[in-house]
Amino acid sequence: MVSVAPWRLEDPISQAMDINIVVPPLARTRFTGGIWCVMQHAQQLGERGHRVRVVPTHPCGEPDWVPRPWAFSLVNDTQRHAATRGLRAIGETVTAALRFKLSRRMQPSTAEEACIRAGIGYFGLALANFGLHGQRMGAAVDHLARVLPDADTTVATDTETVWPVALAGRGALAYFAQHYEPYFWKERLGGQASRRESELSYRLGLFQLANSPWLQQKLQAETGRRVWLCPNAIDHAIFHGDVVPRQLSEPLRIISYGGRGAEWKGFRELCEAMRIVSKQVPAGMFQWSVYGGALLPPDNPVCKYQALGFLTPEALASAYRANHVLLSASWYESFPLFPIEAMACGLAAITSQPGTEAFAEHMRTAWVIPPRDPGALAHAILTLAADEPLRQSIAQAGRERATQFTWAGAGATMDAALREVVAASADTKSASSID
Repeated sequence: MVSVAPWRLEDPISQAMDINIVVPPLARTRFTGGIWCVMQHAQQLGERGHRVRVVPTHPCGEPDWVPRPWAFSLVNDTQRHAATRGLRAIGETVTAALRFKLSRRMQPSTAEEACIRAGIGYFGLALANFGLHGQRMGAAVDHLARVLPDADTTVATDTETVWPVALAGRGALAYFAQHYEPYFWKERLGGQASRRESELSYRLGLFQLANSPWLQQKLQAETGRRVWLCPNAIDHAIFHGDVVPRQLSEPLRIISYGGRGAEWKGFRELCEAMRIVSKQVPAGMFQWSVYGGALLPPDNPVCKYQALGFLTPEALASAYRANHVLLSASWYESFPLFPIEAMACGLAAITSQPGTEAFAEHMRTAWVIPPRDPGALAHAILTLAADEPLRQSIAQAGRERATQFTWAGAGATMDAALREVVAASADTKSASSID
């Protein structure tokens, strides 16, 4: 069990820090669980009195999905699309270059040179948003070097941000890892280059924080250095509910996250498990619904399901409360939100590891199955369908465990970790100066 430090509103903050949190470009309406958690950490740090700046690696719009008022500021080079700024800069660059050529001077004026550099830079950013992997990475470094404010610490949040932070960050440089990034190199623009970048990103000398015990232990084993544990949390004002009794004569209602089409989210295994279940029970005794995008359509030949589409947090909480069991089969996770959200709503969670150890304890707070094992999934479903006291026991213990993970507690833990990072960085610099 992971204990999250308690936090009281009256706790004094000894000294406010200037904190830069670097994120990938933010979309206006779509987001992942990882970036949602990063923004929640930024909000908590701001509410605790720190001066927090969230800095995208490229110009982007403002996210509509982050509730206001913000306790942080968004450091964004422009609120307009980068391409618009880039196209305007082309005209400015050409004009400055023509003036220089027509005047036949040997050197452009300071203002003309600045205009040319800015034009090339902004146009480069516009291309980088649609261009090659190397262009995008280089543009991010140049962009951060220009817009990052001075700070006590600059925190990277994934592979796309850690290299620019290592090269252009201010203050103590840290990396808040949301997952083990080398697993996902096939999903990134750079292919094999992205794989090597991910592997090396943990060896750049940045102080490291991890969101789950599994990831913390993995990174400590690989680097031989301390990694601070900073778990995520959920919004209990939204995700809450009681364990609802079920009569064995009524269908077992199961809900799953579709996994946005990513193979490693295990949706094929979910379908295969439900196919096994459907062959062993009478028709109509199981109802399976799926929210979000999925790798297979609702009418797939393996096992059909009811598609709920993309849901707001409030609608998702209501969907959880209408079901009995949360079914998950990811090959690997690192503090995924959907199992613990469902647990907080009173569902028994069947989930895989690694990555859920902070809240999923086998046969107590959840039924933990190995990844890529549809047979184990099917067995868990059939057992919980037949053993209502066991399902309720797991659901109740899971609900109680979920209540321990609050954003106030997560904010206190992150606050303490970043203070230690800043102090450790100062000690390192002091020791270097003495040498």
